[in-house]
Amino acid sequence: WRTNALTPEDIDLGLGSAQGGASVSEASLQALSVLLPDSFHDFIFGVNKEPTKENVIRMSNARRCPKLSIFVVSSNDESAKILKKIWSEVPCRMHLLRGEDFYSKQEGRYEGMGVDRCATLRCSETVTGYPTLVFDGGTALTYTALDQNGKIMGGGITLGFGAKFRSIADSTGALPFISHEECMALIAKSEAGDPLPVFASNTKEAIMVNVLSEVENNCRSVIDQWLSKVGPTPSADDNGNMEPQVEEMKSGGLKATVGSVSGLANKNRRIVITGGDADVLTKLLAPDRKRIVEAGPNSPDTSNKYAVQKIKNAIHFGIASVLENQVRKRNESDIAAVNEYENSIIGQRVAKRFPNISDTEGDSIFRGTVVVINGNGSKYEDFFKVRYDDNDSEDLTIRELRDALLLFSEVGDKASHRAVANQSKNDDDIRKSFSKHAAAQLGKIISAFEEEERKQKAAAEVRRKKEMAESAAKRQQAEAVKKAKAEAKAKANAKRKREMEEAAAAKVKAAKRPKMPKTYKNRRIAKFFDDVIFFGTIVGYTEAESDDEEDEGLWKIAYDDGDTEEFDITDLNESFKLYAKNKIDDHMAKTKSISKPTNSPREKDSVAPAALSAPAAPAA
Repeated sequence: WRTNALTPEDIDLGLGSAQGGASVSEASLQALSVLLPDSFHDFIFGVNKEPTKENVIRMSNARRCPKLSIFVVSSNDESAKILKKIWSEVPCRMHLLRGEDFYSKQEGRYEGMGVDRCATLRCSETVTGYPTLVFDGGTALTYTALDQNGKIMGGGITLGFGAKFRSIADSTGALPFISHEECMALIAKSEAGDPLPVFASNTKEAIMVNVLSEVENNCRSVIDQWLSKVGPTPSADDNGNMEPQVEEMKSGGLKATVGSVSGLANKNRRIVITGGDADVLTKLLAPDRKRIVEAGPNSPDTSNKYAVQKIKNAIHFGIASVLENQVRKRNESDIAAVNEYENSIIGQRVAKRFPNISDTEGDSIFRGTVVVINGNGSKYEDFFKVRYDDNDSEDLTIRELRDALLLFSEVGDKASHRAVANQSKNDDDIRKSFSKHAAAQLGKIISAFEEEERKQKAAAEVRRKKEMAESAAKRQQAEAVKKAKAEAKAKANAKRKREMEEAAAAKVKAAKRPKMPKTYKNRRIAKFFDDVIFFGTIVGYTEAESDDEEDEGLWKIAYDDGDTEEFDITDLNESFKLYAKNKIDDHMAKTKSISKPTNSPREKDSVAPAALSAPAAPAA
């Protein structure tokens, strides 16, 4: 599938905090889930499952091949690195393909040739055979060609349609940008029999006709040059003409198309068109030459000299072609190795001891020959059929066979068997050495399997310990946060109580005692504790113990949370002012009736500051 260019923001810049402190692992899986098509998402995480590590492991263990192979073609190194990081939590091998994976320098690949161009060229070669020419319309419009011998001829690069339209709009202040949809709509109009006029009468058509003419004329010129170098199609008539042809390869059509190529010869001189702008290019370069742009009277006619095949995802077909070729080579190599392996085992003499059984000569060691290998996909899991000299047979595992070969290399054949088979002692020694060599070969296979098994167990143990450590760290972090919150709350409460106790013990009398102190009973007050405002109610008044006029009593305050405190006149003034500013936040005031000081004539004789009178409510 295609993936847009990636940036670090696609993984963990902001994603972790957006998901409540998600780990890098969770962020990577979340980013992968967003990038994957639905079918691939279900393949990796399960149908309608969340992108979690647990679901990845569950689906991986359920597959016949737990570790996936991911093949990537990217000309953007940063995107490739980010893609690798996104896949890091999924058991897989990621192969970042390079130009040399598609073509060698001996085949004409030059330094700096983009891997995407190599991939599309490989697709074109596989589909059409030699020679071949492919146009790729994307951000850049490129063309690349192979000659009759499959050697790269070279190609060219320019801006694609979108980049051309964007450049015109960005480089000028007044010219509009033409979108892909607008471009296709104008082309559809021209196909209906109304080609775009060279002398356009509106701005957008003027931009369109010039860009399309430029691309069409340049591409047709490239096709002419290519045909002149590789020669006309062998199926053309005397004038080089052939039946016009436009094909579109559907997904899954690679194998059928490859099978139709005869001797890798592009007899119809098919050219391949691919990329995001393949639809536009196909219409411009169609051999039947239904002109999109009005043609001049002397325009060269290159129609009926080639065929066009549109392939939307040529890069993917190019990757498939390379992999198919590699698999074929590997299979050929594997077949040769299998033949060598079977030839080294089948026919070897073996010996096995049966403690409770003996032959007519009283010997409990029975000799036999390996006759068949029953493969199970892995040499270590193969079974080896042994036919004993008394015509009994059994299947041995690879370990049992190794032991049987080693035993035969020690005891050899019995003299009676050698006499019947007309074998000399030297023949027996040769057979014993062959059995010993075969046992050594099997020993290497067993050792390699055991080493791989050990590595897999070690890796699984590392993963298990890592997951356990991550889980323990999460639990510890949660417990630490909970403990810190509890300690902070206890500290705040202790500080608040301490301040309340200190304030009650160290009142500074700064004003005379009012004449009517009990009139403020049930008044609401407010006070800050550690920047948090607490509301309360005046519930009582304690007369001063001294008759001194300068002495004053204390007002008892009951806070809404149940704590109590005593205020002197200074505290009371401050609490009234603070309440006036914040009474909108006092929820208790909505359910309780709050008294206000009366306008008693004695108030004018009170020495309490003016702040004691209830202030007016602020305007909304």
